[in-house]
Amino acid sequence: MKKTALFFLLLMLSANLAHSQVLIALLLGDKLNSDKFEMGIRLAGNWGGLTGMEGANSRFALGFGIYGTFKMSDKFSIQPEFLFKEPRGAEGLSPEVFDNPSLDPLLADAKVAMKLAYFALPVLFKYSLNPNLSFGFGPQVGYLRSAQNVYVAEVYAKDDLVFKDNIKSGLNKFDFALAFNLEYKLQKRGIHIGLRYYLGLTDIVKDNPGGSIKNSVIQINLGIPMGGKKKAQKADPAGEK
Repeated sequence: MKKTALFFLLLMLSANLAHSQVLIALLLGDKLNSDKFEMGIRLAGNWGGLTGMEGANSRFALGFGIYGTFKMSDKFSIQPEFLFKEPRGAEGLSPEVFDNPSLDPLLADAKVAMKLAYFALPVLFKYSLNPNLSFGFGPQVGYLRSAQNVYVAEVYAKDDLVFKDNIKSGLNKFDFALAFNLEYKLQKRGIHIGLRYYLGLTDIVKDNPGGSIKNSVIQINLGIPMGGKKKAQKADPAGEK
């Protein structure tokens, strides 16, 4: 709940951030963007789920990365992204049994969340329906950097026991998917607000003997251009001959 509230707070404050762009311009200059190229920061709120896993509920987490948009024509553009933090996973899972007589009774009624973190590289092919609205789709590959089941249980007080089980060795390193993105661009400030669906194509479990378990994500994302377009210089009438 706190992360969800934080994301929507950042969403509301982003208009002012994108309007000023003072710090970004000082650090990176004002020549990053042009009529053919735009580079920016990507902020995302992910509601992740796991298809094929019984009892799995969606889990919310924040993601972060950068993007670059290459404009090929008035209608078509290509947008590769590099997401440093791409969270996935699910909540509401059933506790595992560890054959530990001291630990198992404490975790019997625990709340369990699978927390997966990836580095991800989506490449979107975008079609502009009008100057402000575009649709994009394309492949995405993710590399698993961490994976754990987090158990939260009550012993003496609410949620006073937290146990983390590293499950990375049992999962596949790479995750392949298709991404579908609907995006609206605010004309004055140039920021992008998008709705994205991530359709996992590969089983995340290594050597899975049962049914496939795949990532599935609904995302609200925000793109904030860095720097600004170079303004055209007006001709000096006094210098004209």
